[in-house]
Amino acid sequence: MNLDLNENNVFPLLETSNNTKRIAEKALNNIIEPFPKFDDIEFKKDFDWEYKHPKVETSYQLYLQNLRVVNELLNQYRETANDEFIIKSKEIIESWFDYIDAGNETKMTWYDHAIGARSQVLIDFFIMLKKKRYPLMKIDI
Repeated sequence: MNLDLNENNVFPLLETSNNTKRIAEKALNNIIEPFPKFDDIEFKKDFDWEYKHPKVETSYQLYLQNLRVVNELLNQYRETANDEFIIKSKEIIESWFDYIDAGNETKMTWYDHAIGARSQVLIDFFIMLKKKRYPLMKIDI
């Protein structure tokens, strides 16, 4: 079976909003705003995918684990065609894969809403890579 997934039949998780540019540009500067107006988290080499906000831990985990920031980066790429947004998306996705490959998880990692949203973000990302003829990420299955 051959599935023809493309930008005409797979839609972004979120539409571009008045928050997209701010969130995407922060991400380029290694700052993740998991959801509009949530406190920022520094994104660094050994990013803490298990970040626990003292007041809204579950919400932070949901938005981190569903890779919402990557959707904002991809939306900003669609607006600007600036490859930096694709490169940062790849970096964040690879960081999440490294976290999972190390056997880590939170209660939100495999929660149905997080899985569905993350799947949609990842499909959107891979369609964009294919369309732009970027080399695909190396993923061992």
